[in-house]
Amino acid sequence: MILISKRRVTSLKIFILIVFLIIIGRLIHLQIYHGKEYTLMAESNRIRKVKIQASRGKILDREGEVLADEKPSYNLLYMLSQNALIDDPIIRELANILNISEEEIVKRIKERPSPFLPATLASDLPFNKVAEISERFGDTSALYIQPSLVRHYPNDEVACHILGYIGEVDKETLKKRRNEGLGLGDIVGKAGVEYTYDSYLRGKDGIRFIPITPTEKKVKLYETPPPIEPIPGCDIHLTIDLGLQRFCEETIGDRRGAIIVMDANDGSIYSLASKPTFNPNIFSGYVPADLWITLANDESHPLLNRAISASYPPGSTFKLVTASAALENGLVEPDEHMEVPCYGYFKFGNRIFHCWNPAGHGALTISEAITWSCNVFFFQVGLRVGIERLEEMSKRYHLGEKTGIDLPGEVDGLIPSIERLKRKFGDNYPKGEILNNSIGQGHVMVTPIQMAVLVSSLANGGKLVKPHLIDYITDPEGKIVYMAGREIISETGISEETRKIILDGMEGVLKRTGENRHYMCGKTGSAENPHGKTHSWFVSFCPRDNPRLVVVLLFEHGIHGEFYIHNVKQIIDYCRQNGIPDDHWPLEKE
Repeated sequence: MILISKRRVTSLKIFILIVFLIIIGRLIHLQIYHGKEYTLMAESNRIRKVKIQASRGKILDREGEVLADEKPSYNLLYMLSQNALIDDPIIRELANILNISEEEIVKRIKERPSPFLPATLASDLPFNKVAEISERFGDTSALYIQPSLVRHYPNDEVACHILGYIGEVDKETLKKRRNEGLGLGDIVGKAGVEYTYDSYLRGKDGIRFIPITPTEKKVKLYETPPPIEPIPGCDIHLTIDLGLQRFCEETIGDRRGAIIVMDANDGSIYSLASKPTFNPNIFSGYVPADLWITLANDESHPLLNRAISASYPPGSTFKLVTASAALENGLVEPDEHMEVPCYGYFKFGNRIFHCWNPAGHGALTISEAITWSCNVFFFQVGLRVGIERLEEMSKRYHLGEKTGIDLPGEVDGLIPSIERLKRKFGDNYPKGEILNNSIGQGHVMVTPIQMAVLVSSLANGGKLVKPHLIDYITDPEGKIVYMAGREIISETGISEETRKIILDGMEGVLKRTGENRHYMCGKTGSAENPHGKTHSWFVSFCPRDNPRLVVVLLFEHGIHGEFYIHNVKQIIDYCRQNGIPDDHWPLEKE
């Protein structure tokens, strides 16, 4: 019995030794091989990482005037990992201070992506609320008042369609830009320059480490790592002139429309005005659902950039394309008169097509027909040219395609084609469609920016320059990291003889409407609108012999395009007086 007892004791000792060795081995494994990992896990339970928002870069005009910057703000964060309950006294008091329901606060906490991430309860808090919350909850670690920055547009509505606005990143954007370090809750550009150049403007956020205690008290129990400082975003310098932009928007006034002022040679945009406008500051904080509904249902579509995102029938401005097709294909001689003079109408088959002038224009050359915008002349030119050649010339002018301007939302427009007519009417499509198309009606749709590029090519000798708003970009130290330059999309290949004939006609428009002290070349247009009143166009450039500026004006539901020539002259006056693009303007005609 004694021997058995000794064996048992020995076995027990061996067992205890083995267990002890296993425990020691496990501890060594945990401490040496996984010590760092578990230390981080432990610290994550007592330390919260709070983002230090990077300053978003400024957007400035060509003279350095601020178009978009930031102002100080405060956000209220809920820091605890456990979700709050409705009957939590903190939640009850916060609801009274923030003027929102307890249910809404609990919802915002529950909807955060992870319990280990802070929940944003309120953004852009006014300072009196910050002071009240600090006084009432200053000793609790459940809440943290986060210094922040809010996007600010000091000129309110001015240039809103250029600048765009910002907002919280959505899931689709997160997927597309997963390699850029974006996370839920981050602020990104949603429209305009804010969207196009968001990766330059955003900068890189920093991190602040906040200790959390079991008692929810702000007691300095732990050493916390030093903060990781944010890196500010880059500044965007635009070609836009703020004063000219404001002047163009005031010129549009209460109408719906667009005005573009562009460099005729390199595509720099000095003004891109669209009305109605909106105030981008409303998107810098929380946007109530009813505000979104109001904007979406507004029949004037204030969020629509009419300069690039809306297409219109070009009306008589398209006669420049029709004339180019006829002259380049040798279908009309420069001094030729059409078989049928203009008596105010033209009969084709069993249909009567009218000229805008009921009294008629009589016999004209093609240059004179451009000057007087004679429909009857161009009906006959269109019959000679045909749909195929008109389509080919439209493509040479880059119509029916995006220009590539550095803004989101540009549309293609529409150009006439046999395929489109056959899809709509079948093989026996009405041959009279060419008459409508030849004067910019029917199946022709263009954007104001496309017309600006077209006119610039006539001005500069055939080069289709890519329009752009960016001038250069500087990093936080002021170093230039990107410089825009002239980019040629293509060349029209229009002969100098054709160009001269067309420009003679365009210069004649200004001569017959009065003085032409700016040596302008222009073309009016009145485009029929199936949904209401006629749209009015005036496209132009100046001076003829040393082109500087292209000015395109479109007013929805306007009068005849000729009525607005004085507006364009006033815009050119402003440019001359303010050195846009520079002071090297020729002397005005006496």
